[in-house]
Amino acid sequence: MNRVSHAPSKSIVFSDVDGATPHAKEIWWLASTGISEGWLEPDGSRTFRGMSPVTRQDMAAFLHRLDSLFSF
Repeated sequence: MNRVSHAPSKSIVFSDVDGATPHAKEIWWLASTGISEGWLEPDGSRTFRGMSPVTRQDMAAFLHRLDSLFSF
């Protein structure tokens, strides 16, 4: 999916992702395209929670957002 060339449209920053995080570039791409919005924390920040399981409903949301990138 990272090879899809679409301009980033969001500026979501995950407080738990930095340059040392495995697959950080791919995570940042998911955020920049709006495919992953992460978790909204009580302090207003967003986290990716990379070690949390992905549920079927989460995957449905990811795929729907990915599909919207191709809607013309």
